[in-house]
Amino acid sequence: MTAGQIGRRVREAIDGWTYDPVSIGLPRSRAARKPMSEPRNLKGRTYEDYVGKAGLKRFGKKKWRRHALDVVTRLRAALEADDVVIGGGNAKLLKRLPRGVRLGANANAFLDGYRLWNKHA
Repeated sequence: MTAGQIGRRVREAIDGWTYDPVSIGLPRSRAARKPMSEPRNLKGRTYEDYVGKAGLKRFGKKKWRRHALDVVTRLRAALEADDVVIGGGNAKLLKRLPRGVRLGANANAFLDGYRLWNKHA
């Protein structure tokens, strides 16, 4: 199924719904555990190069933290998010988080997503 087909099916399934929550995740390949694709504006690098294990190794904890918080801050501002939950990998290495940003456990990701979209959960 293509992205366009998925989009059409989702629009058909939610026709007539009223909602305001938004959940955004990074598509991941289960085998490689890397993003399936990267934005083209990272000067030949990937998000993984900046905020993943590769970035942590390349820059060290101090610079890695700056890069990770820069990404979070920019995405939060662009999406005007009230609440941002960061989880996975090295999120626990982040010392101070901006207002409206908190750490979350990967084990809760599915349950929290379900709660976000289900009024009765």
